[in-house]
Amino acid sequence: SVFVMSEKESSAIRAILRAGNHFDVLMLSKPYADLMGEPVWDISTDQVDRAFRKRSLCCHPDKSKHPDAPQAFSLIKTAKACLGSALDGEAYIRAFVREQKTAWEGNWVTATEAVQNKGRVCQMRGDAQQSQSEDVLDAMHRRRERASVMMRRREQEAARAQSMKKTEEEMLEELEGEAGVNCESKGTAAPQRVAAPSA
Repeated sequence: SVFVMSEKESSAIRAILRAGNHFDVLMLSKPYADLMGEPVWDISTDQVDRAFRKRSLCCHPDKSKHPDAPQAFSLIKTAKACLGSALDGEAYIRAFVREQKTAWEGNWVTATEAVQNKGRVCQMRGDAQQSQSEDVLDAMHRRRERASVMMRRREQEAARAQSMKKTEEEMLEELEGEAGVNCESKGTAAPQRVAAPSA
């Protein structure tokens, strides 16, 4: 039907406009590098011509009324002219293979760097966790030391207070003893310690 052909035509034109290179424009296989790094492309000039004629059926200005048909037709003409020329075709193929190789090496380097970066991040995270653990242990150790110092200080203060209490009692006893001796020599009774009244 007319609708199906129109949709097929639009799809073909969109594919041509989206193509990133002459090979995709003409729907031809892409070249590749052999073991020596030399480009290999097993497509003849006749195959390029046939691909051009096939692609032009959907976008030739005389056959298509699609608004993007002229632009698509210009792209397939440029691709045919380049790939159909021995000199221009060889230069384009070499440049394409070199670009693909550079992109592949770049992706490989990027992947390697990503792995290395991930390793560095893991190492940094591990170091941070270890440092945090050490900080926690140091804080606990400092708290224990402060608690120990405070306990020793309280024990020393308690011992000092006990010692002062004993000293006061001894002094009081000595005073009472001296007062008793003085009273006996004078024939008077020794003063008695008065107990504090109970509440």
